[in-house]
Amino acid sequence: MKKWMIGSGLVAAAALTVLFIATAPSDEELIHQAIADATQASREGRPGPVLDYLSKLFTFNGVPIMDRSEISKYVRL
Repeated sequence: MKKWMIGSGLVAAAALTVLFIATAPSDEELIHQAIADATQASREGRPGPVLDYLSKLFTFNGVPIMDRSEISKYVRL
C-alpha cells in the first residue's frame, strides 16, 4: 500500500512538471507581451513596467548591474 502511494505521488509530480513545462509561454511570447505592456503604459501616460521584465542577471555594456536603482536610472535616461 505504501509503495502504491509513493509511486502515485511520483507519477503525479512528474505529470505536473511536464504540464507546467508544456504550457509555459516561450521567451518570444514573453518578450512580445512585455513590449505590449510597456507600449500600452506609455500611451496611457504612466510609467512602463520595463524593470519588472528585466533579468536579475542584467548586464549593460558587458558590465553586470546588481542594483535595481542603477538600472532604473538607465531606463529613465
